[in-house]
Amino acid sequence: MIDPLPPDMYVTLTVKRYAAGAYSATTGKFVTGAESSFTIQGSFQPWQPKATVPQDGGRRNKASARVYTPTQLREPDETAGTRGDIVTAPADYGGGDYEVVEVDPWVMGSLNHYKAYLQKLVADGA
Repeated sequence: MIDPLPPDMYVTLTVKRYAAGAYSATTGKFVTGAESSFTIQGSFQPWQPKATVPQDGGRRNKASARVYTPTQLREPDETAGTRGDIVTAPADYGGGDYEVVEVDPWVMGSLNHYKAYLQKLVADGA
């Protein structure tokens, strides 16, 4: 964690993090690791990217967002077998789960923070 944002700039967000997964020896399908959850303080901002943000294996999305937070969120890591953290959007922004696809550290002296890019997850068949 790095220096906090001023209190009037953030909301409490729930984050789900998954342990490393593995391919099943019987089915050959990837099985996601165990889930844990925690809360962070951050500024959640809906966002329409100017360029396409890379997607993982055909995962579809409906919307994008950015989160500014002093807490480092995790990007997907295919080599480690981990998916990106899942951030639940505040009800004021329509709720829903967003996956972290990229995280950039911002070193600005007293306002050090991370900027995470998120893509909304869409249920299969939606």
